[in-house]
Amino acid sequence: MVLRRRFTLLCLAVALCAGAVSPASALSAERVVRPVQTYALDSGWSVTPASAQAHDALADAVTDPAAPDTTTGYLATAKTGAVAEAGFAAPAITTGETVTGTRLHTYFETGSNRSLFVELRSGASLLGWTIVPAGQGAGWHDVGA
Repeated sequence: MVLRRRFTLLCLAVALCAGAVSPASALSAERVVRPVQTYALDSGWSVTPASAQAHDALADAVTDPAAPDTTTGYLATAKTGAVAEAGFAAPAITTGETVTGTRLHTYFETGSNRSLFVELRSGASLLGWTIVPAGQGAGWHDVGA
């Protein structure tokens, strides 16, 4: 599964993708995957720490309701139209399980004058998207499919 995110402004980010998986004879379960590859990062982006790849900066082992460490491990830009794209490894699906849904659950805040456009993709297929308006405080947000 590839996650493509088009950001117009991102100050704090930890991304994870969770897929709902239904076993044949049990209740649904959720798999959490974290970014494993950076596909695109416009020059307008800064990564903290500076030595990190974008996907590594976003792959904190944290889940909602906890907040990630916002002093390191994030992407930021003030450039309009800046694009960042990260990829996720497919989660292990056992025999008899079926993927019934996918969502992106990510932590970010928008700037006071810039919105955020987020896409969730699997290959070339758009699974979901959202536009987050300017002025949103740091928190967890969903993009569902």
